[in-house]
Amino acid sequence: MNGGGEPATRRALRFESLGAMLADARACVEAQTRGRLRRLGNWSLGTALAHIAEWADYPYVGYPAGLDFPEEVKARARASIERILHETMAPGERLPGAEAGTYGVRDVSAAEGLAMPAASAARLACEEPTVPDPVFGPVTREQWGLMTLRHAELHLSFYVVA
Repeated sequence: MNGGGEPATRRALRFESLGAMLADARACVEAQTRGRLRRLGNWSLGTALAHIAEWADYPYVGYPAGLDFPEEVKARARASIERILHETMAPGERLPGAEAGTYGVRDVSAAEGLAMPAASAARLACEEPTVPDPVFGPVTREQWGLMTLRHAELHLSFYVVA
């Protein structure tokens, strides 16, 4: 809720590049440093940034154990890949078996969190993923880059510069 008693509104974000995503993340960290960042969700900014980076890294370092989906879920997702790559992700999705509802949730400072997606983006900009996604199977660098942008849009939308 904002000071007026009305529900706070998440930002509508659309990143066209990893650079744009990182610029927005830097702006959020700078705003937090100046005391001008409003958090609308449950996670600290550092946690959100670390989470984005960990997911960006999974097709290079491996996915969490237990991240498994029924074949019918995989088939529906694969059939919808173009929509998934280009449409905004909805909040509130929970992964079965993940204690926090997802993986890659850890508390780090905003500064530490900011360094993580920068390193992930640098790798994503020049290396093809080597570990097949548990839902989509092998993904290209371009596909994973788009998924990372959509994922970052979702999480960074919960931070508003005041």
